[in-house]
Amino acid sequence: TADLPLVNALQSTDGGGYQEGFFAKISGPALPTYQQGQLAVPAFTIGGVTYSDAVVTVARLVSGPAGTVPVGSAVTYDPATRQMTIPVGYDGTSAYDNVVVQVGSLLSIGGVSGADSFDGVHLSIPAVQVIGGAAYTHVVVTVSGLVGVGGGMPTAGQDSYNAANRQLNIPAVVYHGKVYTNVVVTVGEVVSRGG
Repeated sequence: TADLPLVNALQSTDGGGYQEGFFAKISGPALPTYQQGQLAVPAFTIGGVTYSDAVVTVARLVSGPAGTVPVGSAVTYDPATRQMTIPVGYDGTSAYDNVVVQVGSLLSIGGVSGADSFDGVHLSIPAVQVIGGAAYTHVVVTVSGLVGVGGGMPTAGQDSYNAANRQLNIPAVVYHGKVYTNVVVTVGEVVSRGG
């Protein structure tokens, strides 16, 4: 046919004749894969933060596989229970639907979006909850000291600030292109804040 849609084709027009063919690749979204106790997760969310290209160990299977139709479309993680919900995944030999696992440890994170970012001077925070107070968005502060970096799976969905000791608990922050998790800093001054 002369109207076959072509994208980046080796031959972009009909060459004539009847002995022609084409190859097409059909692919869906990347799925979590499980192999030898490790779960590779293309993306999962905690609160408003999306973590990408993560590898975790699986401590135990909580439930599933269940049914033949995935419930939901995104992998989620609950820091309170350390449980990851996987609507659809793959174990190398077959697909599975609606699995919940207990996460053991975080081995790596490739990237993150919606998390804090630090440029060496200013810490930009998408959302923060003041303990016993109001929630704020689009906050920029200076950091007067690093209290600690816990690492591992993020233990909260968003930042929390304790005004009594001026400490900010950060689930994830990006600094020089690397993701750090469970970071605690002492806040210097508030440069700006949105709502």
